[in-house]
Amino acid sequence: MRVRHGYTIVEIIIVLAIMLVLLALGVVTLNNTQRSSRDTARTTTVETVARSLESFYNGDATGTSGEQGHHYPSAEQFLTSLNGTAIRHILPGLSEDSYQYPSRSGQQALFVQSPSNGISKDSATVDRFVYEPRARDGSLCVTTSQECSRFFLYYRLERAPTVTITITSNHQ
Repeated sequence: MRVRHGYTIVEIIIVLAIMLVLLALGVVTLNNTQRSSRDTARTTTVETVARSLESFYNGDATGTSGEQGHHYPSAEQFLTSLNGTAIRHILPGLSEDSYQYPSRSGQQALFVQSPSNGISKDSATVDRFVYEPRARDGSLCVTTSQECSRFFLYYRLERAPTVTITITSNHQ
């Protein structure tokens, strides 16, 4: 009588199929976990920016014009500060990471709505947050001579990239 040593082809194929199914499940779970983690980082970043804007409004920061409190930075003020280190004067509690894309080092993520740059709330993506300052009359607050009484921050998450999420200022 022959003694059998080893496995048959059928047994090997079954084991490989089971391993492939488990591997596929692991990859899907990992991708979902990573996406959720990036979404959490986005939400935290935008909430940090909103808190810093509220600190500016409450007079905890000094604007480039030297005025303190009871208004939010205008589009002009914000655009000027994003192009240099002045952002630390407008929003001192804000780290450089807070206005950069969470998973891409050095890439700016915070954009300001302004008539001159074509950015609008519809420009918000998973890679881009949009700051929209508004005056009391509801118009876009563009220049430093306008008093910005409220703001909106727009962003999107990877798990729902077609839905724009809005954070509004505490002072409306």
